[in-house]
Amino acid sequence: MKWCLASTAIAVGFVLMILNIAGFFIPIAEHPEAAQKQVHKIRLVRPSYQDSIEALSRLDKSSPPEQLIAEANRIIAARIVHYWPDPGKSDSHTMYSYLENWYLAGLQRAEAWLANMGFTEVDIARDGRRDFRQILAKGVGLCGMAAIALADYLREKDTPTKILALGGHVVVYASVRGRNYILDPDYGVTIADVPAPPERSLSQIVAAYRAAGYWPRKVQKVERKYAASKMRLYDLARFQNGKRRLLARAEIIKWLVPLGLIALGGFLARKPSEVHPRPAPHGPAGILGRAE
Repeated sequence: MKWCLASTAIAVGFVLMILNIAGFFIPIAEHPEAAQKQVHKIRLVRPSYQDSIEALSRLDKSSPPEQLIAEANRIIAARIVHYWPDPGKSDSHTMYSYLENWYLAGLQRAEAWLANMGFTEVDIARDGRRDFRQILAKGVGLCGMAAIALADYLREKDTPTKILALGGHVVVYASVRGRNYILDPDYGVTIADVPAPPERSLSQIVAAYRAAGYWPRKVQKVERKYAASKMRLYDLARFQNGKRRLLARAEIIKWLVPLGLIALGGFLARKPSEVHPRPAPHGPAGILGRAE
C-alpha cells in the first residue's frame, strides 16, 4: 500500500512538472474569435502574434517617446480583438490552458461547471492574463486587458505609465519628458498633450476619436465615459489587485505541488533502516546476568 501511494505521488508530480515545462515551448492557442477577424476597429489589419511581437521588438527606445508609444498603441490595438465572455458567462477558449497553469485551468473549469449546475457564479473563470505576450498570443480582450498589455510592454521599455480607469472604460496614461498622453489600445487612439488627471479636455478627447475615424455615436459614448469619470490612476501592479494576487498564488502552486508530490513519493518509497539487536554485554556483569 505504501509503495502504491509513493509511485502514484511521484507519477502525478512528474506529469504536472512535464505540463509546466511544456508550457515554455508550446505557444498559447489563439482564440477562434481572433482568428476570424482580419480587419477590425478603425480598419486595422490584424497581425499574427509573431508579427506583432516582431513589430514591437523593432521599436527603437532612442526614438521620440511620442512616436514609440503611439506605434506601440497601434500595434497592440491591431492585434487584440475586442471580445470577452459577458458577465456571468464563461468561454473555455479564454481560460488558461493546462500548459499555461494546470492549477488555474482546473480551477476555472471547475467553477464554470459548478456555475452551469447553479451552485456558484462565474468569477475566476473569466479572469484573463497580465503579461503582454500572453495577452497578444490569445488575441482577444476588452479595454482593461488591452490597457494592461500596453502598460506592461511600455514598462519593459522603461516608459512610466499608469492605468487610467474611467468607470466603464480603461486606458493608459503616460507622462514622458513633460508631455502627458492618453493611450486607448481598445480603440487604437493616442491623445497627446492632455492635462494631468483628474483634469481633462473633452474637446481634445472628442477630436482625437473623431480623427481616428469613429462614428459620431461611438464618439458620443466615449465622451460620456470621460465626462462622468473620476479619472483614477493606478499603478499596473495595483490595478485589479485581487486578480493579480490570485495569479501570483497560482504560479507558485503550479511549481510547488509537483515538487512536493515528488518529494513525498521519494520519502514513502525509501526502505526503513534495519534495526540490529544489541549484543549482550561482556564482562562479569554480562556473565552473571546470563547465569541468572
